[in-house]
Amino acid sequence: RFVKIDNSLNFSTGSKWKMRRRLLTPTFHFKILNDFVGVFHDQASIMVKRLSQVSDGREFNIFNYITLCALDIICGM
Repeated sequence: RFVKIDNSLNFSTGSKWKMRRRLLTPTFHFKILNDFVGVFHDQASIMVKRLSQVSDGREFNIFNYITLCALDIICGM
């Protein structure tokens, strides 16, 4: 029940939420997602390889790596 307002997520309720939920729920059913396990695995492996190349034991921001991995997964579907 989230809606994006001013670059933040806020809760949404009512008929708007119900309509969007009904549209999105089938997309994330486990039987459909199961078909994409290979894409998830391949892209996660690439991300791990990239992270291992830049990690040196110190803390660093992985936001861009996660974002790129998510986009690669979406494009791979």
